[in-house]
Parts: sequence; C-alpha cells; structure tokens
Amino acid sequence: MPATPTETTAPFMLLQGRVESRRVLRPAPDGPRMEISFSAALTSTQLGPGSAACSFIGHLGPDGHYQWQGRGALFLSAGTVTARSRGQGQRRGNTIVYQGAMVFRSHASALQWLDGLQASFEYVQDLASLDVTVRCEEASAAETAHPSTPQKGPSPC
Repeated sequence: MPATPTETTAPFMLLQGRVESRRVLRPAPDGPRMEISFSAALTSTQLGPGSAACSFIGHLGPDGHYQWQGRGALFLSAGTVTARSRGQGQRRGNTIVYQGAMVFRSHASALQWLDGLQASFEYVQDLASLDVTVRCEEASAAETAHPSTPQKGPSPC
C-alpha cells in the first residue's frame, strides 16, 4: 500500500499553539455560533520559522457538523502574509477536527509567490488543554512560481 502524503513528506506549513479566546455569538436560526482565536508557532521548510495569529467563526449545524470561516496573519522573517480559510468539521471525543482550504495574500515583495496560493489543511483542537495543531498541505502538484508549493487559483473562501 502506498504511503500517504503525511507519512512521506513534511507539511507545507505546521502551526502549533493554543486557543487564546473563545466567544459565544448570537446563534444562527439552526444552531449555536462561536468565535475562536489562537496564536501559534509556525514551522515551514519553504517559509522558515515564524508565528501566526488566527481567528474563525464556527457554526454548529443540526447534523452535528461545524461550518466555519476564518482569517489569519503569518509573521515571517521575510514579511507578513494573510490567509482566509473555510471548511467543516466535527467533534471527535474530546477533540474538534476541521478540514478545509485556505488562500494566501502576501504583503512583502519577497513573498509575492504566495499571492493567491491555495492549500488544504487540518485543524485539531484539544478541548481540555486548548492546544491547537494545524497541518497545511499542498493543494496539488501543479507547477507554480516556487517549487513544491500549493496551487494558485481563485479563492476557495
């Protein structure tokens, strides 16, 4: 059986941090909503080390799945990059797991190759410790302006 990408390759980007705040919002007609904000250390062989600050709003639907959308800022030695994300997930025991897609926007000339880049990711939050891990993978193997990076294209968000 072939190895999965997570078994053979380093992620495009890995965030490891902790939830800083949770805020209950006015509920939607069919379920509760909450805003989650977290800070994280960032590691990436392509971007170098850095940090991230992210926030998203999740809505729990009647089927037990969360729908969410978020924004974040990545602080790197070469400059700042922002990201928008969208996806869905569900609670698994004492953990919430979301899968989704994100798109990047560069605010530094050295990082312009990130503009419009898309990537898939998985967000895992431990509900007891509030620890967060986000593993961001390449969206496809399509060639881009920078080797081994996620595909450019219209925003999924």
